[in-house]
Amino acid sequence: MPVDVLLGHGPESWARKKAREILESGNFKREPKAKGTLEELVTAYEGMPKRAGKAAAKIAIYRLTSCVRLVLGRELDAVKLSEINAAFWLAYIAKRQGLEVADLSTRRVVNTAINSAMRCAASIFIPRLRPAFAAHGLIVAPDATVIQWSPTIHTDKPAVTDEMMDAWRDMERGPLWIALGLARFAGLRRDEIEHATDAWVQIAGNAVYVVLQDRPDEGWLSKTGRKYRAVVIDPEFAEFLTGCAVGYLVQPAVIDRSKWFALAPQKWMRAFTTARQPLHRLRGLYADDVARLTADAITARLGGVQAASEALGHTSTKTTENHYLTAL
Repeated sequence: MPVDVLLGHGPESWARKKAREILESGNFKREPKAKGTLEELVTAYEGMPKRAGKAAAKIAIYRLTSCVRLVLGRELDAVKLSEINAAFWLAYIAKRQGLEVADLSTRRVVNTAINSAMRCAASIFIPRLRPAFAAHGLIVAPDATVIQWSPTIHTDKPAVTDEMMDAWRDMERGPLWIALGLARFAGLRRDEIEHATDAWVQIAGNAVYVVLQDRPDEGWLSKTGRKYRAVVIDPEFAEFLTGCAVGYLVQPAVIDRSKWFALAPQKWMRAFTTARQPLHRLRGLYADDVARLTADAITARLGGVQAASEALGHTSTKTTENHYLTAL
């Protein structure tokens, strides 16, 4: 029963008496019962304003349809909203694990995919969308998003062979070389690589950056909306970017640019990795390198501070940092 803060507060004996009075009078709010079918809810979901993009919303619907078929063996129009509850997700886990009852204690490789599928499918039922569903006369079960996650096994990311870098450096300095370089040495996503222009390249001090931000004048919005600078960590590639012609950094001689970016870099990378998204894996390698370079810089700085402290005869490196060092 929902808590009514207007009831006041008092000792336990008073609370028991008050609760008994309310229960006997029947004057309390009850949770509304789930009403409607999944087909009706999906139709409403597709037409309502939501934070998920069209592609993400479509994937969520596909995931939900797959989950329902596996657990209930029916299509969306034959499933009531009341059937999507905590028990439904437990049944889904059991089906995917090939067990009678879901195993929530054993870490399994398949559990990562199970959790991902449930998270995606259940995103349709999140609480902030429920008022909009209610306006269509559709009531989602209170526990539609109550999911017990399965423990997962954390495996290493798919490796990229050492030959990849040798092959890349031997390539002609063309569109494919630039696209791969932007992913590997600036950590750009595929969409960012496709839309990056010479105006995105910025020189600050001795470093070269690619500035990521919303650019409505160019008809492009970033994935997160956040502005940040991606430092280019390869000197040769950084120098190349500073001399690029006006316009797109990557200019393949094709009619369908989007198709080229979706296929060409991925096809080339498959010879060097088993990653499901080869180009995106280069972004992961970039993150690893930035973390390592940052750690090395921190270690070097600490060593420099210690040496300066000893040379100055300080008993604490804090004194050296606060009063003598401006940059190191």
